[in-house]
Amino acid sequence: MKKGFYRKFAVDCIRKNRKMYIPYLLTCIIMVTLFYIIQSLSTNTGLDDVYGATGIIYMLNLGTRLLVIFSAIFLFYTNNFLTKQRRHEFGIYNVLGLEKRHIAKIIFHETVIIAGGSIICGILAGILLYKLAFAGLMKLLNTAVPLGFEISADAVIHTVILFAVIHLILFLNAFRQIRFSNTIALLGSSNIGEKEPKSKWLLAVIGVISLVLGYGISIRMTNPLGAFSLFFLAVLLVIIGTYCLFTAGSIIWLKSMRKKKSFYYRADHFISISGMIYRMKQNAASLASICILSTMVIVAISTTLSMYSGCDNILKAMYPREVNTSVTYNSDNYSDRYFTSTRTILQDIIDQEQISVSDTFYITYLGLGALQEQDSFLTNSRSQVSFNDLCVLDFITLDDYNRITGEQQTLDKNEILLYQESDAGYPYDTLKIMDRTYKVKQQLDHFPDTDVLASNNAAVETYYIVTDSQNTLLDLYYKNREIYGENASDLDFYYGFDLQDDSKAQQIADKFNQAFQAEKQAFLAEHKTAQDTDNSDLFARLTIRDQQRGSFYSLYGGMFFIGIFLSMIFLIATILIIYYKQISEGLEDARRFEIMQKVGLTKAEIKKSIRSQVLMVFFLPLVMAGIHSAFAFPIISRMLRVLAMTNVTSFIFCLIGTFAIFAVIYIIIYMITAKSYYKIVSK
Repeated sequence: MKKGFYRKFAVDCIRKNRKMYIPYLLTCIIMVTLFYIIQSLSTNTGLDDVYGATGIIYMLNLGTRLLVIFSAIFLFYTNNFLTKQRRHEFGIYNVLGLEKRHIAKIIFHETVIIAGGSIICGILAGILLYKLAFAGLMKLLNTAVPLGFEISADAVIHTVILFAVIHLILFLNAFRQIRFSNTIALLGSSNIGEKEPKSKWLLAVIGVISLVLGYGISIRMTNPLGAFSLFFLAVLLVIIGTYCLFTAGSIIWLKSMRKKKSFYYRADHFISISGMIYRMKQNAASLASICILSTMVIVAISTTLSMYSGCDNILKAMYPREVNTSVTYNSDNYSDRYFTSTRTILQDIIDQEQISVSDTFYITYLGLGALQEQDSFLTNSRSQVSFNDLCVLDFITLDDYNRITGEQQTLDKNEILLYQESDAGYPYDTLKIMDRTYKVKQQLDHFPDTDVLASNNAAVETYYIVTDSQNTLLDLYYKNREIYGENASDLDFYYGFDLQDDSKAQQIADKFNQAFQAEKQAFLAEHKTAQDTDNSDLFARLTIRDQQRGSFYSLYGGMFFIGIFLSMIFLIATILIIYYKQISEGLEDARRFEIMQKVGLTKAEIKKSIRSQVLMVFFLPLVMAGIHSAFAFPIISRMLRVLAMTNVTSFIFCLIGTFAIFAVIYIIIYMITAKSYYKIVSK
């Protein structure tokens, strides 16, 4: 062979098969570009100066790993398709005298050309688009974009190594397929027909059961913590159900359509249905993949978008006031002085510095985790945990309740007022906890400032309980310590307020920390001999809400950014599968439609048949993706509660909006690919 023969032959093969290779090359370039960008962002030293840098770098590193996995999977799928479509071509080369090692060299040079071209073009595109992506990320993080431009050498090296390895694996896989196929098999691969698949009722039943179970988990799992534990099981069941129903259910449905003579014996329906029945096994896998990928795009974008757009609301839920002081006490001997002095310190600072404050709120409370069994709440550490029964009980005193609400409620000993956060209602007259029984005097319609008490309880059912006195509250506190020891719940004191001038917040924090440490040392010195009290028993934290904003935007902005990146990959994969499916079907149908034209079928009838087939098949994944997304809503909305995202309406709008935009993109893809299909079959 002359020098350069294989390279020239490979270039000629790529040019002749450009309809299949151009989308593949573009996909490789896009994957390289995305990986370079996210790898450069994760190693950008400029992020070190961003508030909450640790969180965003963690999200970028996670996104990098996911990008590697999905890139390898999608490129493997695409390369497999290309190899399968060219098996007949390789068989002809074999007949003309080229040995398999020669064919392997051609494939190797094709791989080198595609890999080299995509890596170079992808990195160049990544370098050009990197600054735009970085600016977008800074915008999501609510941070100014720093000046300057840099090219990450590490990102370039990692990108080259990763995609060189991926393409090497793709070459070895393609060579394996050729190496272990004989010439007859290669030549006959394009003419092998599909036997009519049987109606697999068992597989269809498995699909229905899997979907029902997956949907059922989403609907019935009311506890957010339980939702996290069962989410991936539900996803797995839905994926299994989707593939089973597309594989078996679609065939059963098509055969039922064939039995309807008025529908089937029409030129457009007859051609499309008869063709799909014979190839549905292969089509079903592609359609199911399109459905799953479409669902991933819709869910990923809508979830991260709703979290990012609701970032300020989440921040306010976690930190109800501009200045939030939380004091915890964990000792066997309670002293009211500790909480009182904290309030006094803050009030003295406000008075001395003449700071204008508003919406002041303070309260003492005890939060207990428990497992609910009717009117009994079990706190025994040996109790079996069931997420659906897990709840939190927040206890406050009657004096605090009356002071905050301005009401004049009264309670006898062991009587309580109860408010349940959910609308389920508490159907019992008593409440039993830790061998204590309390009579529910009244169930309240509202409760003051539940955000203060429930900022960390959004994940579980929460009960707010008003006790008759501080003695009852302390009795529960000591009983809980008796059961759990060092792991017992703390007695908490909250003091918060808003500022007319937010710039004074840090000044208050500095003075409070200094005064609190002095008070703490004095308190410890006085109680050193009276009780076993150390630094771990006394803890106070003053949090300024505005200072937490950066870390919130880093977390949720980073998640939204990664969601966009992953959705782009899923969308590209969806487009690619649809395109190659249309091309492969067009190639398979070309001869059949040529025969139909010879026996009198017009081009208009061919086009009508194509439209009928595409409408029946290609929009089924979109419809199913919408159904999957709708059933995913309950479990995802409960999972978001763990992250204090309780605005369900916002999530609904994001989900509907994302689906609508995706549907438009999907329709555009359909219109473009349908034209490609028609061009092939009408030649």
